[in-house]
Amino acid sequence: MLDKQDRKKFDEMLYIPRLYNAAGTMAARPILIHVILMSIIFEHYKKLSKIVFNNQKTGGMNKNQPRTHQSY
Repeated sequence: MLDKQDRKKFDEMLYIPRLYNAAGTMAARPILIHVILMSIIFEHYKKLSKIVFNNQKTGGMNKNQPRTHQSY
């Protein structure tokens, strides 16, 4: 069972496919779970792309943030 905070995030994640409902129904033979998963992946991709763009635009990590990975 999820705690309140995790449940809220889970519900937000499951709301994402509603944003792309029209596109999902345009598929010739949509399999519901494929449409749902692709919608969630696409939304996360857009958010990640925005984060990467903003990170590159600002010149990288904030000096006050701890490093969580090693750059090569």
